[in-house]
Amino acid sequence: NVGRLAGWTFLMALASLIAGLVQTQILTEASEVGASVATFQYAWLIFMLPYSVIVLSIGTPYFTQISEHAAAGRDAEVRADIAQSIRTLLFFIAAAVAAVAAAAIPASRVFTNAASDAVEAALVLVCFLVCLVPLTILFIVQRTFYAYGDTRTPFWFTLFQCVLVVISAFVAQWLLAADVIAITSLAATIALGQSIASTIQTVVAVWLLHRKIGGLQIRTWMAAVARFAAAAVPAGFAGWGVFLLLGGPSGWTTADKIQGALGTCIIGAAVVIVYVAILALLRAPELKAAGSMLRRFLPGR
Repeated sequence: NVGRLAGWTFLMALASLIAGLVQTQILTEASEVGASVATFQYAWLIFMLPYSVIVLSIGTPYFTQISEHAAAGRDAEVRADIAQSIRTLLFFIAAAVAAVAAAAIPASRVFTNAASDAVEAALVLVCFLVCLVPLTILFIVQRTFYAYGDTRTPFWFTLFQCVLVVISAFVAQWLLAADVIAITSLAATIALGQSIASTIQTVVAVWLLHRKIGGLQIRTWMAAVARFAAAAVPAGFAGWGVFLLLGGPSGWTTADKIQGALGTCIIGAAVVIVYVAILALLRAPELKAAGSMLRRFLPGR
């Protein structure tokens, strides 16, 4: 049984690797006239930071709780765990999306060698950010399957996503050959294709989990998403306004790597302040829960 579970997991990792190699090959072929591969990798690195810090650190304890309830056959509690974990994660992720989008250029400058490269990488980063919310939901959904000892189903919806990623990469290559997009847009187009594929994958995974254990309280997720979006969108625009006040793409935040990091922190702080303030005005219930969670990480707590 353990060997079978490991086998499906290995095949899933292999499918993802192959899809990534196809993307890299297409970008490499175009790299003679543009630094597409490096741009793509820089953007992916920045994109993974909020996912790794927020989703993995907060979502992993929830996975442990879901596993305990699944092992005991308490499906109703599993469904409640799923809804609570997704709402909590999305509270933080929505702020991260707004902050990273607003600070995309200075954040990209930290990993690039010139302001022009940062602008190009920022576009790729924003295309990746399209799927950060769906990937957050997918994290919990996928690990719920794991909690029930099912790695075969995640393999199939991951394989489906990989097929879509490969198709989207070839479509991007065709668009470049047909002069529909510029070489500087190739990496962004491939990133957007991956985001769309991941979003579709999440929808399929949620549907499959719903069939497996019943109602997933999806309405509560969507209500939470609406609240977070109502706060994140204006917060993101506020952060972009701060970026423009700091000089925009030609300002001091893109002068070098250190100033890019400092500018990112300033813009991110502005976004978070506006985001929390709006949620406080909306009396969002998740705000109190998130505050309690953060206090657990403070010294002496």
